[in-house]
Amino acid sequence: MCHSAPSSELKKAIQEYLSEVPLTNCFGVSLTLKQNTSGVYLDDIRASQNLRHFLNLLNSEVYGKRFRRFGKKLNVIPSLERSLSHLT
Repeated sequence: MCHSAPSSELKKAIQEYLSEVPLTNCFGVSLTLKQNTSGVYLDDIRASQNLRHFLNLLNSEVYGKRFRRFGKKLNVIPSLERSLSHLT
């Protein structure tokens, strides 16, 4: 699968969307995932599963039972970044 840089249209749409979102009490977090564990390499599916698991733990810690019962959760804009060497 070949990933390329986002098109200028996509960048503009993202900027427009983010300009409309109220940014109160927000902050950024950068997480680093291990690329290889016991001979199993990280791919997009495993990265997505890892993020989902992390967010489930985080939301449970922040909202407790309200997360499971009522779907209360943190708003997240995820971004998976890869090096150019990963594309080959």
